Amino acid sequence: MLGVRAFAAMLLVALCAAGGIAASAGAADEGETYRKYAQIRNDLIACSLDRTWHHLGATKRRTCTRLRRLYVLWAEGGESGRYHVHCRSSRKCPAAPNAEPNPRSAIPAGSTIFR
Repeated sequence: MLGVRAFAAMLLVALCAAGGIAASAGAADEGETYRKYAQIRNDLIACSLDRTWHHLGATKRRTCTRLRRLYVLWAEGGESGRYHVHCRSSRKCPAAPNAEPNPRSAIPAGSTIFR
């Protein structure tokens, strides 16, 4: 009888450990989702600023041309500190991280678009 209890306890410990691994994998996935989204957003911000400051090199400007075909940088009306990404194509659209609007949905009316 003791063998069955020991086996049940070991099985319970193994299941709990597997649940902890799955939870930490989900957190890592969310971090990777945010990293990909933020990288696109930061590149679009740099491209937008380059129109005024001309601080990017020729290679990066070519990248900006490609990015502008795929994405639009926008912010809520009157706000220019919290930028969001909108996808023009579903082909290379990143997943939306927590607390960010879906990049596949329409840009809200009254929003500012940055080129």
